Order: sequence, then C-alpha cells, then structure tokens
Amino acid sequence: MGAPIGNLNAEKFSTPEERQKVASDYLEHCRLGLSDASFYVEEDTMRRYIDDYPIDFGTIKEARRLRRLFWENMGIKGMSGEIKGFNSASWIFNMKNRFGWKDQNPISQDEFPDGKMDLVTYFKQIH
Repeated sequence: MGAPIGNLNAEKFSTPEERQKVASDYLEHCRLGLSDASFYVEEDTMRRYIDDYPIDFGTIKEARRLRRLFWENMGIKGMSGEIKGFNSASWIFNMKNRFGWKDQNPISQDEFPDGKMDLVTYFKQIH
C-alpha cells in the first residue's frame, strides 16, 4: 500500500533551509545566464516547489530577470565591440529562443489592403 495522498515523503528539500539553498543556487545559476534545463533540480520539480513554497522561492522572478540581463548585457558589449569575435546573428538567434524575441514589422499588410503605400505615408506613421 502506498503512502497516503498529500504526504510529504517525496519532498527532496523538506526544510525551509534546504529550499532556500535551492533558491539561492538557482539565483546564481540564472545570474550566469544558464537555462532552467541545466539546473540540478528538474524543471517540473522546481515549478512544484515554486507553487507549493512561494515564501522560500520568492527570488525566482529576480533570478529570471538577472538571466535576461546577463544576455542583454552580452549583446550590448558584443555590438559595441567589447567582445572579440562576437557573433551577433548567433546572439539574436539565442535571444529569440530564450526570450521569445521575434522580428517585427512596424506596419502590417492588414493596415493597407492593397499592400501599397507611398514613402510619405509610411514616414508619417512611424514618426
């Protein structure tokens, strides 16, 4: 017979101190720009801990913000020539995959049913 429903037998990190250590490690992991998939706690397990123990995992949004900041800073440094051999195409591809970046067209075809417009109209719309 299995353990009763709702028990905490499977809790790998059963104390607040253990959970706060995981949260701290995750913060550092993200600060280095690393993905959730490479963290030592499985993604599903992390999601469950974040949902079940929000007090212990309050730094998660901050960690993810720092991860994005890591990559954005790399782009700024790379584009300004501070990183030798920086590959901007690779960096853009990385940002699209990690953070959902996409190419944007400021004017959609829906706004101009015939698909045509003159340059004067275009510049008036973007300025």
